[in-house]
Amino acid sequence: MKNRLLALFLSLIASLPAAAKVPFDPALKEPEWMLQTLLYTYYWYLDDAFFAATADHKFVEVWVRSTEPAARDAGDKSGFAEIWVPDAKVLLALKKADYFVPELNLPVQSKGYRVRSGGYEFSPPAPAAEWEILQLPRDGVIRSLKEARRQVHVPVPATQRIVMDMLREEMRKAGVDGTPQRFFIAGRPGVAADVWVFWENRRVLLQICGDMDITQPELAAHLPLLVRQYNLASNVAASLIEAEGSNSLISRDRASRVLFLCIARGEEIVLA
Repeated sequence: MKNRLLALFLSLIASLPAAAKVPFDPALKEPEWMLQTLLYTYYWYLDDAFFAATADHKFVEVWVRSTEPAARDAGDKSGFAEIWVPDAKVLLALKKADYFVPELNLPVQSKGYRVRSGGYEFSPPAPAAEWEILQLPRDGVIRSLKEARRQVHVPVPATQRIVMDMLREEMRKAGVDGTPQRFFIAGRPGVAADVWVFWENRRVLLQICGDMDITQPELAAHLPLLVRQYNLASNVAASLIEAEGSNSLISRDRASRVLFLCIARGEEIVLA
């Protein structure tokens, strides 16, 4: 009886239709965008292990695929994708915003794919057949990374205005008494969907996430933005494994990279 049930179960699985592959968006292979995304990976994730592992390679392999979210709001035409860099074990989740805000009768559209989140993954989240596998000449990639070492990471003016308004709101909630507050702001123009801020007076890191690369000022007050705070004295852990699923901690590696980009590559502002 058990064997018959098992055979029936296996036959049902075999008869299920294979999940349709999401059509690949050619924009994910656009050279300049890919270079900027690799630069983002360079600043946020790459370390000695990557350069040692690829020292004798002729190519850097990059896996790219379009994806589909589990659910969409009505009328949401946003594009979703993933990038996996095998030699770095880095996975990036991407989004190209394209949706409508009925209350304002306005569209929200980003100019291209933006990094929504990232992390280390030792294996790809889908079989190789579902990916476009690119091989980029390693010498050219390394040369581009070296040339970009001194690039600034300053948000575009429209994004900076949104961020400054949010910082004033954070100051109000914190009860700042009028003492000038110093901030260092960093964001990767054209690639990142978030902006990082180091609030020097309070020794706090702020992560502001959302679809901020838009130019319509009337949308600024209605953007679905998220602000996370990480106190450098109490919210930094050696590894996110310690966090056990909590969003309240940031890894020591991540915090150090944020500080470097904000202070050394970002822009300093003072608000009172």
